[in-house]
Amino acid sequence: MAEFADYFASLSPTEKEAALDGPALEPPDNVVSNFDSPPNRNQLCFTVVTIGLIISTVFILIRAYARVFCIKKVHIGDGLIFAALSVYLGSNFAGSSLMCIRSAILLDWIRIFVPLKTRNAFFWTSHVLLWVIILFYGSEKVAENLACIPRQSIWDPTVRGRCMDKKLIILATSCLDLVADMIILALPQMVIWKLHLSKSKKLGISLIFAIGILNCVVAIIRIVTSVRYLSAEDSTYDVGTVILAGHAEMVLLFVVACVPAVPNALSGLGCLHTIGSSLKSWTKQSHRSRQTTHSGTGTTSVAKNGDKNMKPSAYEQLDGYSPDPVIGIWGVQGVTSHEFGHRYLGPRT
Repeated sequence: MAEFADYFASLSPTEKEAALDGPALEPPDNVVSNFDSPPNRNQLCFTVVTIGLIISTVFILIRAYARVFCIKKVHIGDGLIFAALSVYLGSNFAGSSLMCIRSAILLDWIRIFVPLKTRNAFFWTSHVLLWVIILFYGSEKVAENLACIPRQSIWDPTVRGRCMDKKLIILATSCLDLVADMIILALPQMVIWKLHLSKSKKLGISLIFAIGILNCVVAIIRIVTSVRYLSAEDSTYDVGTVILAGHAEMVLLFVVACVPAVPNALSGLGCLHTIGSSLKSWTKQSHRSRQTTHSGTGTTSVAKNGDKNMKPSAYEQLDGYSPDPVIGIWGVQGVTSHEFGHRYLGPRT
């Protein structure tokens, strides 16, 4: 931009007028300029943005219903999600929205998977990532709005000034987002696969928190488009693919944050009550049958004694997100993390 400003300043008044009236760039090879009906793919952008906004809003409303009317308890992460939706509506606040939604997810993960008053690797990893995200996006927003001196050079390329390469900021942000999405995806899996459950139940719970895989895929696509954008001659045109990839990533983050609340919302509407009761009744009958079968071998008494010797951990309330083995994460409410740790994580030494 600084080079263009220097070039523009060297032109005569007539040449400046001709430059401003002419095209910004020559058309690519084998392309004919069409200013009456340009193939700008606006309809594609309108469709993608509209669908993404609808999906995000629906999942956020489901989470809000579950938290307010079913669980009747809200946390700071819920406020951050609504803040993320608010700033999501303005492109200048896209980074702030990503910061809020990822912070909300990490706070949810800490509340769900970290025992009360515990400072384990999960806790510290989440908090370090949380503060890295906050500090990075705070710095990125300052750098983006002060990218040029004087500031007028940001929107007026004819003004001489010094500017940093905003394309590098976009690429750096894309790389950080991929790292953050991979950590957010991996953290719950590290806990889930250590639970004292069958492999099939672990897989079912794991899939609920594995939606973040789609985020990682989109984040990779965003990095690829950002790298291409670095060498783009027509920045205004080529930045569209970067923006659409970022939009898709944002929508998926809203889904990741809100999916665990879906069963609470459905249960509150009565959709899962009948199914849950049937599965719970079937499981209890199956359990009594196994006790009768093994009563002559002493298996039942050993299991009971083992349970008495287990020292349950002091866990915080999981607000209905617990992976209970009877129905699974998609329908159980009122299972405390105290019970969660006692049943599935085993005694703590």
